[in-house]
Amino acid sequence: MTVFRFVFGFSWCALSALGCSSSSNGSGVAAGGAGSGGGPYSGGAPSGYGGSAGSRAGGTSYGGGVSTGGATSGACRVDSDCSPATCGKCPSGTTVCPTTRCFQGFGTSEPSYCVTDPANCQECTVDADCPAPACMICLDGKTYCNAQRCLNGSCSQGSFVSCPSTSGPTCTSPSDCTAPICRTCPDGSSVCTDAGCTNGWCHAGPASCPQCKADSDCGAAQCSICYDGSTACGSSVCQQGQCATTWPKCPERPTGQPLLWYWTCGFPVCGLDADAGAADAGVSCPQAGTPCTVRGATCADSTASCGAVLVCEDY
Repeated sequence: MTVFRFVFGFSWCALSALGCSSSSNGSGVAAGGAGSGGGPYSGGAPSGYGGSAGSRAGGTSYGGGVSTGGATSGACRVDSDCSPATCGKCPSGTTVCPTTRCFQGFGTSEPSYCVTDPANCQECTVDADCPAPACMICLDGKTYCNAQRCLNGSCSQGSFVSCPSTSGPTCTSPSDCTAPICRTCPDGSSVCTDAGCTNGWCHAGPASCPQCKADSDCGAAQCSICYDGSTACGSSVCQQGQCATTWPKCPERPTGQPLLWYWTCGFPVCGLDADAGAADAGVSCPQAGTPCTVRGATCADSTASCGAVLVCEDY
């Protein structure tokens, strides 16, 4: 979550043009993640529909200074001021160690503190360990497949083919538009491209072939070793014939600073005229800058505050 470290309120919609100081609060952000799988499922872009290159990975954990295990912290100046994170064992039995570095705060008022980057466990040894290829029938009637490869222990997709959709011309019935194209997929099933007339306008788009029949067709879930040596794993499952992937979510490393309520940035562009920095009517929230107890807790209705909410954090 992006956190704006101001404790007084004014229009965050106006501030959005100035940018925000961003940090990951333990949500297991993908580091160059290649979302494997297809369809509108959680866990990233579908393979074959713009899945970006890279591997599935956990996020950065913030906190921990010059004390054992990073439970508490003082300010750091260089990486060596930070205590090392705890190594842990991956599901395969191999031991990997997260890396810790000194994060320099934004501006003179922001303290520097230690952050831990989770260590990724090996995801594959051969290409067959990765998700099955994602194939589609394009509007030219050809079948295109995008496959992931095992590279340095991670499943990645360096390049991919995407099939365009078309819109227009105007129509009064489906017969005015291009007819669907039906083809046989690599698994023997038959699918037809999308085509029709909607709201007086022709449309046509590619069709996805079934990618999987069981979870085993989707490769192993990505796992990471967190700052405290614990293991966090995502998931890789077959949903409605397409592989859906989620990423590991490591807990955040405490910074040792007190937990306070901060406003998040909100949307980059907001059409609301109301002050986004004020708590919404009917929602009782504490004042920004006051102490809180549950890290990651939020307050305020973001739909009425330009996407800005109060979040309980120690940085």
